Amino acid sequence: VEPAQAARRTSLHAAGVKAPLLLMPVRLLGRTDPNVTEVLGLLLEQRGMPDLQVATTAFEAKDTAWDAVPAALAAHLRTRGGAAEQAAPRHALYAEFLGDPKRGPTEVRFVVVDAQGELVLADRQKPADAAFRRTAGRDPDPLGCSQLVVERLFELADWQPVAGGVPNGPFAARWQRKSGMPDATERAAMQQRLTALRAKLAEASFAVFAPVWPEGKEVDAARFAQTVQVELGGKAVAPIAGAALTVPPGSNQQKRLFDLAAAAKAALGKQAITADYAIAAELGFSKDGKHGLANVVVLTKAGELVLADFLNDQHELFARRSPKNLVDGEQLVAAKLRQSLR
Repeated sequence: VEPAQAARRTSLHAAGVKAPLLLMPVRLLGRTDPNVTEVLGLLLEQRGMPDLQVATTAFEAKDTAWDAVPAALAAHLRTRGGAAEQAAPRHALYAEFLGDPKRGPTEVRFVVVDAQGELVLADRQKPADAAFRRTAGRDPDPLGCSQLVVERLFELADWQPVAGGVPNGPFAARWQRKSGMPDATERAAMQQRLTALRAKLAEASFAVFAPVWPEGKEVDAARFAQTVQVELGGKAVAPIAGAALTVPPGSNQQKRLFDLAAAAKAALGKQAITADYAIAAELGFSKDGKHGLANVVVLTKAGELVLADFLNDQHELFARRSPKNLVDGEQLVAAKLRQSLR
């Protein structure tokens, strides 16, 4: 590191996590992705950075060699529009995630420049690197890659995460709105309903929707009901016939979880059940069982949300069971229900 760049790095370290930071849209699979940039902002906010801003104008580096990116970014920052971005000096961060959907990420790299566009930090991580293995290697999706950028930024800037992050931060609020997560009042009501269900679990009856499954085949509400019955015990668990739920695809698992809850509520509004509660699940896995998602929700027969749980390859239960097919997934979410309700 040249002396001038070392001085700029020292200045960034001294500013600490309160350093104003402009997030350029992250480049993923050959295009900039504002949603991934929001993920990166959320992770930085969770580590205690309160002064984050997303650039309104993307930095286009499609045909730019990586060594030339800092100078190109500086030129972009000098000429970009947006009064809000120019109102106060701030560092800027630009990241690229390289790879393809089949192989996963092959490189995660980012640069930080100061308000004058001078290089402060530059980092490149590949699968052989320890930080890559801990993050993008274990979670080969935009979240894992974003975690890698955050980890390396804090390491290179020599910052310590702030316990509790930024309370009620704007990025957290955005993700709550995007995901459809219930507000604090509804979450408190859910907790009351969950407590009531746990207290009378032995007497509670359940109706089960056929799982949402990307293959569109082999879905059997009766088999899923029997699996849930084995795990939960208590009164009978019955299948709900003829009510196929659909969930819009997307990379935000939390949003898919609450989309599943909304779909189940809508179905209960059209087709009443006699059971006390309804259960719905969404499943999807890679063939090797190392990656995927499992969402499960419990609602009252009136459509009130009681429980919303999700699992993926970052959870111990998912990793231990390594689900590879629909039956594995049904057993996984039934076991998760047992954990949550019993």
